[in-house]
Amino acid sequence: MSSNVTVAVIGVVAALLGSAIGAIASYFSTRSMRKLEWRLAQADREIEKRESLYAEFFAAANHGMLAGVAGKSIQPHELDILVNLDCRIWLLSPELGKCSRAIVSCVMDHYQKDKKDKASYPELREQFIVICRKSVEALRASV
Repeated sequence: MSSNVTVAVIGVVAALLGSAIGAIASYFSTRSMRKLEWRLAQADREIEKRESLYAEFFAAANHGMLAGVAGKSIQPHELDILVNLDCRIWLLSPELGKCSRAIVSCVMDHYQKDKKDKASYPELREQFIVICRKSVEALRASV
């Protein structure tokens, strides 16, 4: 082989190797970006789902408490909704479940005739909100 052919072959091989290395680097960086985007999207969906569940639970609990204050009785299907939401929260976190269970008990106790040694609904609600915030922040930080 002549030196011109050798130089041409080396140039072509170098160009092919450079292209291959660039393609591999591009592939891995794109892949890692897509995985990160997917994890962020999953976390966003989970946060949305939890926030919706917590809001629905608060709405049901507040409705139950306000009905009691107004002297009305809570309907069985409304209590069923509250208990079902409590169960869904319990599945997410036992710590949150304990707080939500205490709120459900407080709502149920609100309708009893003898109101002695009752837990304070605002205090329970504040505890639950603090734990909810910690849960959502932990989920955000995990990504």
